Amino acid sequence: MRRVRFAVVGSTGMIGRVHVDAINRLENARLTAVAAVNPAPLIEQASQLHVRAYTDLDELFRSPDVDAVAVATPHPSHLPIVLKAVRAGKHVLTDKPMAVTVSEA
Repeated sequence: MRRVRFAVVGSTGMIGRVHVDAINRLENARLTAVAAVNPAPLIEQASQLHVRAYTDLDELFRSPDVDAVAVATPHPSHLPIVLKAVRAGKHVLTDKPMAVTVSEA
């Protein structure tokens, strides 16, 4: 069985680190990328995890090495990130709330 290749957006935050740890414990998933706004902790994290670091989401979502994205950013940013990932053909797992309003959801 092929492992699902995951990226975590917001990986350097508290919840992002929880997602990273959870993905690394799954036998049918593999962390291949992390993404965050602040490059310094992101680069350190990616180096420790031996994965690729992204500060540009468009570049991340073009990567053929990412099948699925876990979104662990502050909730007002969930919807635009999720839509961008889906439009790029990625599977998406997002923290709650998935959007700020019911109509957006």
